[in-house]
Amino acid sequence: METEDVAIENITGQRIAVEGGVERLVVDENLQPASILDAPLTATLLDSWISKPEILHIGCGTSLLSYHLREHVETPEQIHNVDFSKEAIELGKRQFMYWDTADLLSLHSILSVCRPASYFLIVEKYCSDSIACAEDILISVPYPLAFVSPPLPPSPHNPLNPTPVRPLPHTPAPHLALVTQPGGRWIAFSYSSLRFPFLTSSPSSDSETWEDAVPDELLMHGFSDPTRLWMLERKEAVEAPPEGGVGVVHRPKVSHWLYVLVRTRKELQ
Repeated sequence: METEDVAIENITGQRIAVEGGVERLVVDENLQPASILDAPLTATLLDSWISKPEILHIGCGTSLLSYHLREHVETPEQIHNVDFSKEAIELGKRQFMYWDTADLLSLHSILSVCRPASYFLIVEKYCSDSIACAEDILISVPYPLAFVSPPLPPSPHNPLNPTPVRPLPHTPAPHLALVTQPGGRWIAFSYSSLRFPFLTSSPSSDSETWEDAVPDELLMHGFSDPTRLWMLERKEAVEAPPEGGVGVVHRPKVSHWLYVLVRTRKELQ
């Protein structure tokens, strides 16, 4: 029986090719290898006070990072891989570790596969970049997730119409904070030097930052302020691999960016 050649693309842009019934990973040479995160992974896990810290790998797709993470833990059961792509998760389930389909922009979806305050470490490569490319989503308040002691509780007498929000990382940030232990880390690898605009201390002229932060009207009506949930511990430029081979004349310097965020002790419910 003949088989059809197909390609499956996941949230991180990586692709699985099925040719003649044989699956193979289509590698993008412009992406950094999984080992690029070894230093922050090692430092974070050494800083953990938990004997077997759990890792949440978001936007895992078919990335080799899922398997590389196993070198940093005692048992594969410490690793939970989630992705929006059902096809990628089905492929991953053939291996050890935990695999689940989830939408990071949906609180209900996250809580259907993750337990509150259960992870010490969140890891991603380019997942937040993919989220930033998605279409606007509508957020209504009062939002079903709030601080234990909200500074300004939403008023039932002042309803707010659903507000369109660009799904930058500030949108899933409260969701991820809910499932992360206080003092835990979020390690992110990104194409952008401005990937976490909610951690920017002052307005920027770049259209990708300040104007895309959480709208003030949402914060005033109870949406969890991500600046109270996450702190930026480290931001570092990592030079991208050369395109076109070594020796290209006048090749401009291109950097990817490593971020390490720390979960504060601000409680959510």
